[in-house]
Amino acid sequence: MRAGGRPRPPVVEHHGSSDTLPLFCTLLVAMNARAIADRRLMTMRARSLRRDSTDAEKRLWSALRDRRLEGIRFRRQVVVCRYVADFCSANPKLIIELDGIQYEDQRSYDEARTRYLAAQGYLVLRFWNGDVLAHLGDVLNAIAEEIRKASARSERPVARCDGRDLLRLSPTF
Repeated sequence: MRAGGRPRPPVVEHHGSSDTLPLFCTLLVAMNARAIADRRLMTMRARSLRRDSTDAEKRLWSALRDRRLEGIRFRRQVVVCRYVADFCSANPKLIIELDGIQYEDQRSYDEARTRYLAAQGYLVLRFWNGDVLAHLGDVLNAIAEEIRKASARSERPVARCDGRDLLRLSPTF
C-alpha cells in the first residue's frame, strides 16, 4: 500500500519481444480509429437520409413519432450495427423498412441485411412505399399487430426471425 491508503497499481509483465507490444498497440489504435471513422460516416449518412426523406417516409414518420403507435418510441434513419434502418424501436426490437421501385434491383442485399439484423435480435418488417401512401391505416395495423405479438410473448419482448421478416402488403406500383 502507498501512503494515504491507496493500493499500488498492478505490475504488468510482458513476456514477448519488446518490439511486438508497440506494434500491437499501434494496430489496436488504428482499428479503433477505423471503427470511429466508419461510425461517423454512418451517422452522417443517417442525417442525410433524414433530411432527404421520401414522401412515404415522411407520412409514416408522422404516424409513428411521439409514441403515437401503441406507445412505442420509434426513431428514424438510425444506425443499427453496420446499417441505417428507416425506422427503429429498441423495445420491442423492431425495424421497419420502406422499399421503393429500386427494391427489385437490390433484393439480395436487403435479404442479407435482414438476416444480419434478425441475428442481432430485431424483427424486420418491410412495406412498399406505395402501400404507405395509399393504405397507411393497413400498414399501421400490421405494425401494431406485430408490437402486440411481441408484447404477448414476454414482458420484455425479444424479436425473432421466423419468416415474418419480409412481411409485405400487395405492391401498388
